[in-house]
Amino acid sequence: MTSLPHHGRYDYLPIVGRSDYSLPEGRRLAIYLGVNHEIFAFGETSG
Repeated sequence: MTSLPHHGRYDYLPIVGRSDYSLPEGRRLAIYLGVNHEIFAFGETSG
């Protein structure tokens, strides 16, 4: 697999490596929104 060119805007961090998010008073986020994730070279297509 060929690696894609890096755009330098942010680093990839898998969800299991991200910090824990809590709302005020220790409340937790109750929903999860799944989004479509497509991979293409940044700036190379109309996206």
